[in-house]
Amino acid sequence: MPRAVSKSLRNHVVAAVNGFVNAISLGSKRWSASVQQDMLNLLTCLFKYGELSEVASTINEGIGGINLDTWLGVLPQLLARINVHEPSVRSVLHPLLTKLGEKHPQALMYPLSVLLKVQWRSGRLLLRA
Repeated sequence: MPRAVSKSLRNHVVAAVNGFVNAISLGSKRWSASVQQDMLNLLTCLFKYGELSEVASTINEGIGGINLDTWLGVLPQLLARINVHEPSVRSVLHPLLTKLGEKHPQALMYPLSVLLKVQWRSGRLLLRA
């Protein structure tokens, strides 16, 4: 259930997401510290405010403007949240991981196998569609 968030905060978060997407898209070197920091800030917005439909839809719209290879730098953070419960966050995360897997299967195979092994041993195998 989405928490109550003021309209002002919604507007600020959406503006921040737009700013991060633009900064990442315009970043001249995808592995630079500033681009990686913007990626982490974008993910913070997604995981903290992703239940807000405006935030999730803004990120989904902006993902197309971000070079897919840029997401490889934050792959551990993406995989750490693969079991997120919030449907709007999953609507961003799972298609993004699918696209990454199509283009860079080698980048996902080992981290996913380790993640599954850890979750299987801890009894937390809760992958959701």
